[in-house]
Amino acid sequence: VRLEQAIIGTTRALARQPELAIAFAAAPIGADLVLPVPPTNGPELTFIRSSADGFALKKRLHDDALHTSLRPKEPSRAELFDMLEQIRIETLGSQYFHGIRYNFSQRLSRRLEKQSAPYPLALKLELFARKHLQPDIFSGSAAAAHTLQDFSAYEDMMEKLSKQKTAEKTALQE
Repeated sequence: VRLEQAIIGTTRALARQPELAIAFAAAPIGADLVLPVPPTNGPELTFIRSSADGFALKKRLHDDALHTSLRPKEPSRAELFDMLEQIRIETLGSQYFHGIRYNFSQRLSRRLEKQSAPYPLALKLELFARKHLQPDIFSGSAAAAHTLQDFSAYEDMMEKLSKQKTAEKTALQE
């Protein structure tokens, strides 16, 4: 019970919403966030904490009206847009809270361990975005490090193209 109270208190404080309804177990009516009953330790606890952290940060940092007005209509673009917004929120929140950064890092590692390679394109794009916005989230994740190696060839190609375009632009201005 104390652990549940700690998670509830932390989530409410992080969201800056003291009346936020948070419940554990099956979906009770009226709860804003429903989490599984937490174990006393281990990866499942870190997953529950990272879920609560992500929810609280979204409550605090997300603007539904703005997001809806900018969100693409096409489903795959909308999915990518939503994913990037979640990464933005988690990046902002984890800059100041090292425990939250740790929870997100552990959640990502656990997710990658459960997912068999090759990863779907959406997950690869997420990892690519996280690499640039949250580089420290990959510490301790061999699966993420391996996947990010796949991107190095693309990054090299993009850097060469960028240098080529800059050279062409400079030549045209001379």
